[in-house]
Amino acid sequence: MISMKKFDLHIHTNASDGICTPEQAVFAAKAAGLYGIAITDHDSIKGLPSAKKAAKEAGIALIPGIEVTTHMGDIIVLGVEEKISGTPSQVFDKAHRLGGIVIVAHPFVGFYQTSLAGMLGIIRDKIDAIEVYNANTSMAANIKAMEAAKRYKITGIASSDSHMADTIGSAFTACNGNDIIKAIKEGKVEIGWL
Repeated sequence: MISMKKFDLHIHTNASDGICTPEQAVFAAKAAGLYGIAITDHDSIKGLPSAKKAAKEAGIALIPGIEVTTHMGDIIVLGVEEKISGTPSQVFDKAHRLGGIVIVAHPFVGFYQTSLAGMLGIIRDKIDAIEVYNANTSMAANIKAMEAAKRYKITGIASSDSHMADTIGSAFTACNGNDIIKAIKEGKVEIGWL
């Protein structure tokens, strides 16, 4: 039997509003037994070079990422090594054009006049997943996200949304192979949390 490989796909460092360095995040992930992580700083990829170097040293997979702030909610882009910004539609299009995937982060958090959460039925073909469990979010918001993923048949992921080294790996997305991006696209992931 193939063992599942765990990834934490939503981590912040001091390149945005986290308190740990990219290197500290990588080594905390290694200590937590994760196979890989994505550094997803807010509107920044400044931490990526040092995270890549540390990941190589630690022997864990590093997925380039960014959490894009939009007027309708936050969007995680994975697999793209450049800064992306714009409207949700522009973010979806550019991320996919560059070979990445898009995930609606903590969809039921925030107060938006028009939110991505309210449009999941319309945008479901433009997104690759939604974050159904965020360790930094209330259980009520997570339950709403789980229900929406089921209703609209959208792949769900879980992540820590960690802003400090101690909580990295507190929620994770797992797959059978090494390619978590492919597994998300195919809907072949499992989620868990501590």
